[in-house]
Amino acid sequence: EVAELLKELEILTHDQREVERYKPLVTHFLEQSELAIIELESSY
Repeated sequence: EVAELLKELEILTHDQREVERYKPLVTHFLEQSELAIIELESSY
């Protein structure tokens, strides 16, 4: 039972590390998207 919980926890922390690794990429992508939208709006 405890082993199962530990395994779950391990998976979660691993996922958390993945999230930390991808967060800058996602943030960058969102910023680029916002800039693109602003440019589109200002070109009308």
